Amino acid sequence: MLIAAVVAGAILVILFQVLAIIPDPGGQAPNEVAASNVKSQQNKAADLKIVRDVTFKPGDVLNHKTISSDSDGLSSSQVCVLLSDNAPNYDAFEADGAGKVITYNGSYSQKVRLLIVCDRYDDLTNETLSTYSTDDKYGVDESGGDCEAPSNDSSNYCIVAVISDQ
Repeated sequence: MLIAAVVAGAILVILFQVLAIIPDPGGQAPNEVAASNVKSQQNKAADLKIVRDVTFKPGDVLNHKTISSDSDGLSSSQVCVLLSDNAPNYDAFEADGAGKVITYNGSYSQKVRLLIVCDRYDDLTNETLSTYSTDDKYGVDESGGDCEAPSNDSSNYCIVAVISDQ
């Protein structure tokens, strides 16, 4: 009797996750996890961080303004969001082409990892990304791709990239 109840409970949890009624216990919302990690990374020059188990639900948006406002200290011109060439379910993501917004248009939840790295803009695009071989390892353009340079190239700048979940 107890075994049947446990099995029934497990089936309900799986069903509710599929129907998106309850959150996936291992997943984290994209903007929240990006903002908290940018906040902790923004003063760690050239320290690349990979965050696992970030879950995009249908309609979720990764937004540079939300990340910057929740990160305490960076303006929206100091945060760029990029979509890796090897992001899972790549065609379901839509990047605005300016490093400002990535929208997930998939029909089911998608787990990804986020690559987060901060440095002065010039150092980031001329040295840091290539040092980590981000193009080869993660599918993130080492020149900064769609990211726009801030008015002060020596100011702190953070890139948040959606990368493969593996």
